[in-house]
Amino acid sequence: MLQIEMEAQYAVQEEDMQKIIDWSLPSMLFRYGLSNNVELQLNAPLVLEKLYEYDHLVRNSNRFSNIQLGTSLNLWKQKNILPETAFMARVILPINKNENSNKIGEILALNFSNAFLQNFALNYNIGYVHETDGSNAGYYILNLTYNLNQNVHFFIENFSDFKGNSSFSQNLIVGGGGSINANLCLDFSVANGLNHNFFYSSLRLTWLIKTNKS
Repeated sequence: MLQIEMEAQYAVQEEDMQKIIDWSLPSMLFRYGLSNNVELQLNAPLVLEKLYEYDHLVRNSNRFSNIQLGTSLNLWKQKNILPETAFMARVILPINKNENSNKIGEILALNFSNAFLQNFALNYNIGYVHETDGSNAGYYILNLTYNLNQNVHFFIENFSDFKGNSSFSQNLIVGGGGSINANLCLDFSVANGLNHNFFYSSLRLTWLIKTNKS
């Protein structure tokens, strides 16, 4: 299967007298399953960014952001309370190289999932990011999904990232979605910063393509 995720994103973050507005139109994620246990991934986001200082526009850029290329390996299926587990690894390739961002970065993550009570799933991920500017960060994601039926689902999620002892941000995300047909799914989500001034909204269209007719 080839899965294409096209996501339009809008985000606003404010700190001190700076405000950053980001549009992603769209962010493209390609996922191709080589087998039941191996998946190739390619992420290529197109970003429109505006930076304001003291309410004055100081930068306006429209560019491709860093490309991520990697794989996900399913390690084992869920067995009782033992969660289904996958390992993900990606390299981050800098597109707009400059003196502060010219290195190849990496993302390493373990992704866990437990299905329970027939319609619920608890997903939790932990990861490490080595950025193209040489900095390091960690993150975790805790997601609870409720499947109303085969076509409609809702979720609530906590996403947190941290860079050493210097910064720690927490965000609460809620959303849902539904199947348009057997191959198309539409999702919507909004997020708000719990300990910082941040807002985010997203509309994602997922398209599944069967590449093997057998």
